[in-house]
Parts: sequence; structure tokens; C-alpha cells
Amino acid sequence: MLVWMQTVTDRSQSDVDRMLELLQKGWDNFNVYEKTEWLAGMKGALNRSDMQRIQNNTKLLSDVLELNLTVADVPEHPNETFLISVINNTEVIRNAYMIHGDTPHTPSMPVNTYQKMNDIEKILDDVYGILLNNFNYYCGSEIYAGDDTGLLL
Repeated sequence: MLVWMQTVTDRSQSDVDRMLELLQKGWDNFNVYEKTEWLAGMKGALNRSDMQRIQNNTKLLSDVLELNLTVADVPEHPNETFLISVINNTEVIRNAYMIHGDTPHTPSMPVNTYQKMNDIEKILDDVYGILLNNFNYYCGSEIYAGDDTGLLL
């Protein structure tokens, strides 16, 4: 069973700068805090965990919206073919349901900026948020909690 994973839509240039700063320093020169920060999945880098979250959320929305999208497992090293499928699936989801007026357009290839990653996750998050807020249970005039229990008010 898929569970929605909280999106990351607030990546910034300072996140990228911090990642580059640590990258230049090199793992062997990291202190304990920097190693912890690096291993936690820095927002300034495209991490495998980011792609797994996007694919999980894409699969969940595809299932709920009955889109039957092909959602591939995240390869060890995401390549152009994989990223094209992420973009295409995001576009299908964006067009399949309601969106906000400020929902970004689906980014184009290459996926090489933090803004494009923010946009992908923002689209998924907006569709999910609207879907969640519009989900209603319709059950008729009575709701029963068990065989011997009557109407709950």
C-alpha cells in the first residue's frame, strides 16, 4: 500500500551553494555534523531519495486517478530516459485533475535546476492536496457501525 510522502518544494540557491561547498571540501574533510547533513539528503542535490519520493507519489496519484501510468523503479543512476518518464508522468497528472492558478507548468528537459525539481513536486503536491480536500464519503441516509448498532449521529 502506498502512502503519500511529504514533498520538497522549497529548494533554493543557498541549498545548492551549501551542497557545492561541501562537495569541494570532500568527504574525508567533513566533520561529524557535515557528514550527518550530507547523508540526510541535501536539498541542493538530486538525491535517490528525492526520485523515490517522486515516483512513490506519482504511483499513488496514478492509482487514485486511475491513470495507469508506468512508474519505473529509480535506477542507480537516473538517466535521460528515466527523467523523461518523470516529466511525462507529471504532465499527465497535472492535466488529469484540478490544479491551482499558481500551479507551475510542467518543466521541460533537462531536469537540471532546483526550480525544475521544485516544480515537479509542487505539481504533484497541488493535485494531491486538491484531491484530498475534495474526497467525500457518500453513504446514503444512515451510517452503521456494526450489525447490532443503529444510526450514529
